[in-house]
Parts: sequence; structure tokens; C-alpha cells
Amino acid sequence: MLNIPQEKLTAIKNFAHQYIFKLLCQQDIPFILAHLDPQLIGIGAAEHNYYDTPQTAKDFILSLEGQIPACELLNEEWTILPLAQGLYLAQGRHYLTSDEDQQLLVQTHQRATIVIRDLGSDFSYVYINLSHPYQELQGTENFPFQVGSQTYKYMEAELNKAKEQLQQKQQQMEVVLHSVNGGVKSSNDDDTYSYAYISEELPGMFGYTMEEFKKFTGNNAMGMVYPPDLPRALADCNECFKDGNPTYSTKYRVPCKDGSLKWVMDSGRKTKTPEGNTIINSIYLDITKDEEARQSELNHERRTKQQYYDLLSSINSNYYFIYLVNLEDGSGIPLRLPETECAVFTSYSTDGLYDIEPLVRSHFHPDDSAKILEHFSLSGLRRQKKDRHIDFALECRSRLFGSEYRWTAFN
Repeated sequence: MLNIPQEKLTAIKNFAHQYIFKLLCQQDIPFILAHLDPQLIGIGAAEHNYYDTPQTAKDFILSLEGQIPACELLNEEWTILPLAQGLYLAQGRHYLTSDEDQQLLVQTHQRATIVIRDLGSDFSYVYINLSHPYQELQGTENFPFQVGSQTYKYMEAELNKAKEQLQQKQQQMEVVLHSVNGGVKSSNDDDTYSYAYISEELPGMFGYTMEEFKKFTGNNAMGMVYPPDLPRALADCNECFKDGNPTYSTKYRVPCKDGSLKWVMDSGRKTKTPEGNTIINSIYLDITKDEEARQSELNHERRTKQQYYDLLSSINSNYYFIYLVNLEDGSGIPLRLPETECAVFTSYSTDGLYDIEPLVRSHFHPDDSAKILEHFSLSGLRRQKKDRHIDFALECRSRLFGSEYRWTAFN
């Protein structure tokens, strides 16, 4: 085995590389023809490419001019072995890919075996053999044109189909967001949920341009929340995300550019990017009208209840005490209590539940207790309601007003 000086080794590797690079990347056939050895023989990549004379090998290489699409070489490696004085074997391998503008998709491993003659000031190619899988070559092809073109067309069709589907989904989303006055965003899973993407519709919901919205919010989702609503909104999200749940939903107010406040329903889902990062995709819906209607209804309900309580409290100021009982859930609210001996009544209310029996047992005549409970216990009131008794009264003896029994009227 002959030792090869490093400088010579580098020159031989570069000359072997030049054949592959000039043929497949630059299509510089004249360079190759100028460096063919007079004793050249070669075998091409295809099964039918076998040339055992210098002329047939040269003619084959000449025929490749203009046929080979521009390619890119990746992961190129070469091993050089000395064969005899002035002859070297270059054994190489590389990964071959077609350029994007060639309208065919080629991705294949290729081997190269080249015998190189050292001419002193230059080199020549004595033997050339390129090989890659036969199944990729069709008929008399010297390069996998057909499979590459078919693969490219298939990929192009699939890509166009995917683009069309994506465009349809985007259009559908735009229609939905426009009809419900909404927007979407993607944010990073950090302390402020900084924005990674904001749809054009989102700033418009609140009267901002995109730049104004980013400045107003600090380019993060927390910045758009009306400050008094922020603690509750964050608590809602934390509760939703417990135990690894990826989805959330909350509602809050957002300050608009004109100074008004809008209610939004903010719902979304955590997802992983191919790089392993967590992204939160969200949709915002304007629920201002619904929320204002709900708040108005609640306020109306509160006012109605208060008016009802005020009305009951004003009924006949001669009543010693007035008690409001909810027959559905059994709750009881004292609307009027005597100014003295209040503890007599309030001590028998447990967590707002109506229960008159302890009061009756302790402060009413034993002979009257049964009929009082029959009419004025919770079960008695419910029964009379069922029997459609609207107004009823009962007189009995009690010690509510002193140590002696006095006649008392229940109405």
C-alpha cells in the first residue's frame, strides 16, 4: 500500500468531487470532456449504462449535456486508495436532491467509484461508475426523471389541495368572525401570554388599528383585560388548566378606544408546536349585548325583590314580627323582628333555613303546639300551598310577650 501525501490526497478528493459537482450541479460537460483519460471506460447509474470502450464512454458523457437537472449535493464523503503508480481509486457517497425550480422531486443516496490518473500537473478520469437504486430509474433513463417528475407533480397537487383547503377554512373563519364580531390570536404560554399572532379582526372589535392594539395591550393577552376583571379572568384560566386540561374559557371586559367597555368570551386551547413550544390558540367573541341584557335582568330581579321586601315590611305595622319563607328551598328571612327579645326569633334560624318548631316548643302552650306546626311548619305551609289556601289564620297562646301565656294571632 502506497502512502499518499496530504496535499496530494486533498487534490485527488477535490478532482473526484469535481466530476460529481460539474455533472450534477453545474452541468459543465466541457470540463469533464477535457479531463477524460484516453483509456476511459465507464458504467453509468442505470442498468443499461455499460460502456467498455473509451469512445462509447465518452459518447455517453457527451449525451448527458442538457439532460441532468440542477441538483444539490449533501453529506459528501470520499475515501482515496492508491492502486498503482499514478493511479488512485476514489470511493465516494453523497445525498442528491433536486433544486426546487426543477419541477421534479429527487431525493436519493448515490455512490461514486472513480479511478483517477495523476498526470503531474493535472488529473484525468480513467473509470467512472455512479450508482443509485435501480427501481428509481424507468426504461432507458440515465437519471430518475420520471419518478422525480411524478413525485413532484404529486407533491405539488397535494400542496395545492392543502392550500385550497386552508384558504377555504380561512374564508369560513372570516365569515364566522365577521358575523359574530370576533377575532382570534395565538399567544405564548408565558407570564403575560405574549402574542405570537393576532388576526386582523381582533383590534377592530375594540376600535383599534393593529399597531394601536399592540401598543395598548403591551402585545400580550393580559394587557387587553379591564384591570378590575383581570384577577377573576386569571383565576378562571388557572382553574380550567388544572390537572393538565388544555382548554379554557372565561369572560371579562375590554377597554375600547372610544372609552367604552366591551364584554368578550375568551375561549381557547393549548397546543404544542413542532419545536416543542406551547402555544395557546384563542377565539374572542363579543358578548356585550348578551351580558348587558343579563346584568339588566339581574338588576331588575334585585330591584323587584327589594321592592317586595319593602312592601312586606310595610304591611300592617301592628304585626309583632314578619317572616318570609321560600317554600321551594326551605329558606327563611326575617323581614321584621320585635325591638325587644329579638333573640327569641333569630336564634331559631340556622344558616337561613326556616324552622319554627323549636320556637313553638319553647314559647307556646303545649296544647296549641300541634295545631301551630300543622299549619305553620315548613311542611304545613307547603301543604296549604298545594291545597291552594291563600290566606289562613290561627289564634294560640304564647309567652312571647312575657312570662305568662297570652293569646297570639298567626296570619
